Amino acid sequence: MAMVDDEKVLAALKDAWEAATAIEPVAGGVTLDEVEQLAKKLAAVSGLIEAGLAEITDEEERTGVEGTLARIYARCAAVSIAAGDMARSDRWLAEAERHAHDEDELAELAAARKAQERYRTLVHGRNLIANHREAEARKLWRSLAGGDDAIARAARIEEKAPRPLGDRALPTLYRWNGIGLGFYGRRDHWPDGSYATTHCFSLVYVPLIPVGAYRVRDAVDGYMIMARERLSTFAKVARIAVVAGIVALIAGFAIHTYLNDPTRVANQRFERALDTEGKTPEAALAALDEALGDVYRVDPARVERAGAAVVELSAGYVGKPFTADRIDQASKVVRRYEGLTRRRARASRATRS
Repeated sequence: MAMVDDEKVLAALKDAWEAATAIEPVAGGVTLDEVEQLAKKLAAVSGLIEAGLAEITDEEERTGVEGTLARIYARCAAVSIAAGDMARSDRWLAEAERHAHDEDELAELAAARKAQERYRTLVHGRNLIANHREAEARKLWRSLAGGDDAIARAARIEEKAPRPLGDRALPTLYRWNGIGLGFYGRRDHWPDGSYATTHCFSLVYVPLIPVGAYRVRDAVDGYMIMARERLSTFAKVARIAVVAGIVALIAGFAIHTYLNDPTRVANQRFERALDTEGKTPEAALAALDEALGDVYRVDPARVERAGAAVVELSAGYVGKPFTADRIDQASKVVRRYEGLTRRRARASRATRS
C-alpha cells in the first residue's frame, strides 16, 4: 500500500482477527459490550485498508487483503449473531460479501444472510475445533450437514477435513514379527501426492484393530505425516466388530468355564444321584457309586447326605426282624458307609499333595 504503513495494517488485521476468534460464539453467551469492542476494531481496520486499497496495483495482493478483511467481518458477524444483534451482523455479513472473492466463500456468506443462526453454528464449530474440542465441533457440524445450502456443504467439508497434529505425539510405527502398529491402505488421494491411510494394530502383519487415520505422503525412509484424518466408515465398523468379537470370545470362554467347572459338574451329578425318588435301591446305589468318583470335589454337606442315603438304601437289604443271622448283612451296610468316608479322605489328601 502506497499511502498506508503496511506493518500498521497487518497489526490491525491481526488484532481484529484475534479479538473475534477469542470469543466463543455461543448463542446467548456473548454480551453487546463485546460486540461493541469488535465494532471499534473493525472500524480501525476498515479505515486503514479502505484508504490504501485503491493504491494497490497488484491484483493478487489486493485480492488477498480483501479476502482477509472479508473473513474478519464474517467472524465478527457470527459473534454478533450470538449476542442477538442481528441488524449489525447482517451489515457485517454484507461487508464480508463486498470484499470476498472466493466463490465458495461468497455462497456461504449469501446463505449466512438468509440463515444467520445456522451460520453462527457453523462458525461455532470452527471455534471449537481451533480450541481442541473436536467432538463438540463435529456434533454441531453434523446438525447442519443434512441440508443442501452452502452452509450444509461447508459443514460436511469441515467434518471430513484433516486436522493438524497439534501437540499430539506422532503415531507409533513399529512391528515385531508382524505384531505391532503400522499404516495400512490408501484413500482420498490429493494432487500434492498425499493420501489418507489407516493406523492399525496388526497380528502377523494382518491389520486387526484400526486405531486412527492420518494424511501422509511417501518419503524415502517412510512417511511424511501431515495431519489427522477421520476413520473411514469401513474402519469404524471393523473396529467395533473386532472389539465385539473379542468381548464375545472372552464371554464365551467364561461361560464355558463356568458350565464345565469340574466342581460344579460333580456337585450337580451328586444332587442327581441323591434324588432316589422313583428309583430301586439297586439303581440308586449304582448312581451313588458312580458319583463317588469325584467325591473330593463335593462339599461336605452333600457327602453327609450321600452317607445317609447309602445307609438308608443299604439297610433295605437287612432282613427284619434283625436277628443273629442278619449280622453279615448289617456289616455290609457299615462297610459301604465307611468306604464312602475313606474315599473322600483319600481324595482330599491326594488333592492337597
